[in-house]
This record gives sequence, structure tokens and C-alpha cells, in this order.
Amino acid sequence: MTEPQRRFWMSNAKFRLFVGGVGSGKTRAGTIEAFRQDAGTSGMIVAPTYTMLEDTTLKTFLELAEEARILKNYEKKLRIATLLGDRTVMFRSGEDPDKLRGPNIGWFMLDEAAMLPELVWRIMIGRIRERPSKGWAVTTPKGKSNWVYKRFTSGSKYEIIKSSSRENPFLPDDFVETLMESYTSDWQAQEIDGEFIDPSGSMFKRDWFTTTRYVPEVNWIRYWDLAASVRSNADYTASVAVGMDVNGNIYLRDGIHVRAEWPDVQKLMIRTMLSEPFTSHYIEKAIHGIAAMQELMRIPEITHIPIYSMDVKNDKIQRAMAWASRAESGKIHIVDGPWVEEFLDEVCSFPTGKHDDYVDSVSGAIPMIGFGGKLLLWE
Repeated sequence: MTEPQRRFWMSNAKFRLFVGGVGSGKTRAGTIEAFRQDAGTSGMIVAPTYTMLEDTTLKTFLELAEEARILKNYEKKLRIATLLGDRTVMFRSGEDPDKLRGPNIGWFMLDEAAMLPELVWRIMIGRIRERPSKGWAVTTPKGKSNWVYKRFTSGSKYEIIKSSSRENPFLPDDFVETLMESYTSDWQAQEIDGEFIDPSGSMFKRDWFTTTRYVPEVNWIRYWDLAASVRSNADYTASVAVGMDVNGNIYLRDGIHVRAEWPDVQKLMIRTMLSEPFTSHYIEKAIHGIAAMQELMRIPEITHIPIYSMDVKNDKIQRAMAWASRAESGKIHIVDGPWVEEFLDEVCSFPTGKHDDYVDSVSGAIPMIGFGGKLLLWE
């Protein structure tokens, strides 16, 4: 165990919060606390979604229970585990909080509580009508405006135990260092050190970027973030050419930002491709991206242009973090042009701004640098 885990298990507070960075042992701490409950007790473990429940919470619980040889039975359809000592544990998702009403239990655990609505907490404290009548939560912090911070700093029945990723000696040696290279300073405080902070409101700051007239000779990559609509409040089709020099500096040039019907967008893409014959172009395998690729691949004029498709799996913030950390380190350079101010206005309002098309276009191109402008040729 880590020292923060020990403090968490030894706490006598009615309601406890184990808050920590990535890999600080949060789910493990909460799960082992469930094992420590008295014989004859029943409880419920709640995760934000069924996917998170199956992939993380339940997986950790069953692995540890089998390792400890205390698992008697697990009913997969009902998601109910029976432990030695006539103890039962129900597993539920918080996606529909009202479905948590009904059972009377002695304890509950919320995994990644900051991702759950506060209503889940309110419903669960009304369920603990048996002994030992207590609850605990484990989470990565989401700022002081999140309900978790407000709730667990509200009185004597509550206690917060904090843990930094740095305090877990069982992580790989370079784990924290790798995270630090990928996170901005605000995100390091939150995602590594487990601190409740209120970020400045945007992921990027304007003074992180430098504008230059220098255009290096590098392998250029374009990712096309295609809009699905041309309504006045819809997203834009956006694209930025991205390249990296031998010193790790990333250059952005010739941004495109337009709201137009697909035939006009297609013409714009063709003109751009013909003017940049050595640039690799990527399009997301979304519904409209598939249709766009099928049409573009039929056009004889651009058969010599490398066009690839790509799957996008992570959320927008995770994708943007890869270049936000480099921007904070002064590694992002923007080639001057009439598009730059609009680009910076959008980027520096992310993720709370109205549009994020420019952000998505750069986030899509950055990972492709490591492939040297190659990924999956459209089939």
C-alpha cells in the first residue's frame, strides 16, 4: 500500500474522499475498503458509465477479490458479487441516477466521483439504512467548482485524503515524467498531483505561441475537420498544415476556416491539395468523412496526392493536450498570415468557446507526424 492509501483506510470519517492523480491507486484503495467491511453487510459501487464500470471498477474488484481468495460468487447478469462472510456488493452505473433508488445498503462507493452528477451522491446517502452506514468516493479532481470539492469540505463528517501520482512507488519509473511531458502546468497539478484547482478557463494561452515568417522544409501534414452542416450556428470546415523540424519545433501554416456546402468544400480541398502536392492529407472516418473520401478518391486530378483516413478515439481535450503542453514550452510556431488572429481567438477560448474546429484540425494532424505522413490508406 501507499501512505495515502493507509491514511484512507485508517480514517474514521463517515464520508471519505480519496482524491489523487492518474495511477495513484484510487480505485484500488476504494475496492480494498469494500473488502474491509464487516460480515453480513451489503454495499453498492457506482461508476460514471457501464463502460467504465466493466473496464476499470469491476475488473479491479474481481481481480483483487480472487487474489485475496474472498470471492464466493459473481452473478454477471445481475452484477452482484458475494464475498466470504456473507457480504454482497452490487455494481451500478450512474448514467441514470433514478435507477439507483430502491435497495437498502450499509455502504457505498463512488468511483471517479467528479464525473458523476451530484444527484447520485444525494440518492446514495439515502440508501445507507443498514450498518455501518457510511460511504466513500475516489476520484481525480475536477476543480473547486465541482460538487465533490464543495461536498467534502462542508463539515466534520467529511474527510479528504489526497494522493499524488508521485507517491505511488509501484508505477513504472518514467510514468510521471511521461505525463509531465504531455500535460500543461494546470493539468499537471490536477492530473498528477491531485490538486483541486480552478484552471484559467482555457487550455491555451496566447503568449505561448510565436508568430514567424519562416517556413521550414519539413514533411507537411493536413487534417481536415469537416463540418456536417452549413447552418449559421454550425461548425466550420477547418484545416491547418502542420510540420515539425529536427529540433522538435512544430509549425502551423495556412489555416482554412469556412462554412460552406459540400460541393464548395470539395472544390476548396482539391485546390489546396493541388497547390500542396507534397503534403499528406487526413480525413476522419466519421459518417461525412467516409462519404468525402469516397468522392475524393474518384477525382483523377488528385490521384497523385497522398490522402489517408484515420479513426479518432480520444475526446477533444485529450487530443489537444498533446500540443498544448508543447505550446506552453514554446515549441509551437505559427507562420504569419491573415488566418492567425482568428485561429488564436478560437484556440485560446478552448474548451469553453463556441467553436473548436481549428483545435480539432491541429489535434488530428499532430499524431500523424510520428508516422511520417502515413497511416491507413483508404480502402
